[in-house]
Amino acid sequence: GGVVAGSMDHGCTNCTHLKKYAADFLADGASFDINNAGGNGQNGVPNPQDDIPPTLATVPQQQQRIPGSARGYTHLAVMDGKSTTHKTCTMTTCEGSLVNYKNGHFCRDHLEMRKICGIIPCGRPVHSDGADTCDDETHKQWHQKYLDRFLCLSFPGVQCVIRRQALGNAPETDPSVHSELPELNGVSEENVTHTFRAGKTCCLQTVQWACGCPIGWGKCYCSESSSQVLKIINRIWESHSESRPSFLAYDDACNLLHHIVTQDPNSPWILSTELIVDAWHYIGHQASDILCRLWCNPAPTNGSQPDLI
Repeated sequence: GGVVAGSMDHGCTNCTHLKKYAADFLADGASFDINNAGGNGQNGVPNPQDDIPPTLATVPQQQQRIPGSARGYTHLAVMDGKSTTHKTCTMTTCEGSLVNYKNGHFCRDHLEMRKICGIIPCGRPVHSDGADTCDDETHKQWHQKYLDRFLCLSFPGVQCVIRRQALGNAPETDPSVHSELPELNGVSEENVTHTFRAGKTCCLQTVQWACGCPIGWGKCYCSESSSQVLKIINRIWESHSESRPSFLAYDDACNLLHHIVTQDPNSPWILSTELIVDAWHYIGHQASDILCRLWCNPAPTNGSQPDLI
């Protein structure tokens, strides 16, 4: 991951504007449904305290401007996971880069594992230099079938063979594609742990100001989990704590907020930034998710977030 130089000093009219208060709209004749933060005409949230961590208020309150204080500015950032991946070390939980990206499986720290049978937890040495398994015939045969599944076929060729086999009209001379591997010592294919292929990252997490100006990025290795996403934004703003955005829009902001407030109720993210779900993804979130409706709503109707109106 990293941070784009100069991005923390960026500010333009597409991502930054003067701070707004509910009083500004009330002065113009606007009215807010104080008891309904959820919007969409959904009134009467039952027992929200049952679903909200105790360290969060039950209902977000309207922010009042201190008379004579500077109005200040509001900054909006957007975060999203891109399905851009790359190979990593095959060892579970290892995030190391491959020594050989062409056909290697290991990082430098685990390079010696290439001398051990690729079937885990066998642990025996490979039967010869460059081999992937020990001299156990069942391991050698299973590995060969693993390699033979799509041997000498391009990806479009594999698709064509699978399609014709599904229709039942593939000639006998056609190559045969068996997408399932046999059991190994009573263990089904999906539960066989091996090191025959490299691992890969889950996604590339990017953060940018609402105008599109990039801020930083990071990699999610195992999954786009809240813990990994939190580590990424912590690293991005580690040396720029004063530049945290006023709002951070993210498709899974509600789970991220829940993770933050349960792990560290005094997290600076709770005090500095409102985590909201972007409008596109918010329509797909469950109306029964009280924390999402009250705290991550991109358009609350109770006036608690006038900057989003």
